[in-house]
Amino acid sequence: MNPLFDEKSLGEFFQNILLQNTLYRTFLFIGPLEFIENIVTKQIVSILLCNSEHPPCLRCSSCTKVLNGMHPDFIKYLTPEQKSISIEEIREVISEAALKPWEAKYKIFLLPKIDLMLEPAANALLKILEEPPDHCIFLLTAENEAAILGTIRSRCQTFSVGPHYQNIAEKIRQECNLSQEEAQTVVTLSNGTWEDALEIAKNRWKDRSILWESMLQKNDPIQLGEKMVDICGGDDEAGRQNTKDWIVYLASFWHDVLLCIYSQGKGVEPFLNNKDFSRQIHALSLVCRETKIHRLLEFLLFQSKTMMAFNVSLSLFWENIFLEIHSLWKEKISI
Repeated sequence: MNPLFDEKSLGEFFQNILLQNTLYRTFLFIGPLEFIENIVTKQIVSILLCNSEHPPCLRCSSCTKVLNGMHPDFIKYLTPEQKSISIEEIREVISEAALKPWEAKYKIFLLPKIDLMLEPAANALLKILEEPPDHCIFLLTAENEAAILGTIRSRCQTFSVGPHYQNIAEKIRQECNLSQEEAQTVVTLSNGTWEDALEIAKNRWKDRSILWESMLQKNDPIQLGEKMVDICGGDDEAGRQNTKDWIVYLASFWHDVLLCIYSQGKGVEPFLNNKDFSRQIHALSLVCRETKIHRLLEFLLFQSKTMMAFNVSLSLFWENIFLEIHSLWKEKISI
């Protein structure tokens, strides 16, 4: 699960992180390619390279060069005729990244369609993303997040981007009587789909809150496992399909905790998927070890698929998950 942004909220986010000096170096935008590239070129890059105190002014020489496609520190790869970026171009990126910016504080690379990259090119890109130079910012775009190399995704701050996410959140807030934070969380968990957002808000929201609170109170893992089987609707095919959704919800929660650890709790709020549990997530980030959360996420996102494929008992499956979670910290977290 990724934070959901439309054009307005994405611009505000980048303005805020510049102001707070909490700028990451690698960003991944998931969504309609044309919409994303239009926002990146006209808004985000202008914000990052603008000479004004209140970017983007869209009038300074830097903004003008960005909008005209002539800024020497904004480098875009992939022509319309290309299907994906080649390994030769990635090597060029690595060489170019070693050079200081010509005019601006940062050198920005726009790398579209990384979900279509061949494995040799993706592995070459990974090398520069593992330790990006301080003067470089990498903006990656894709339509299919699942097709991106997992090691690349883990090194990016990822956004789902679309034109109407804030409108959906407001409609959900009004129709289901939720707070703004709760509505934003629902839309994030639904990947911005109205039908899925409505399903979560009306049929899963209460169960999610009870589950998260039970987990934070370190309730008995076996009882939690049995509760999850009931929530998923039993150990049949429908229950297994629902289990896949709940695995993603749970992974999004612990990804938030990991994000807080990485950022030391600073400027992380816009990135959180589970904004309605922000306080508890921050508390967990102070008492959980990064390596154990990595291990849990690896199990949830990868190893769980193997277990599901072999028709492992859902009760046993969920008990193992909550036993692992139970070992992450010692004391109960207040609700």
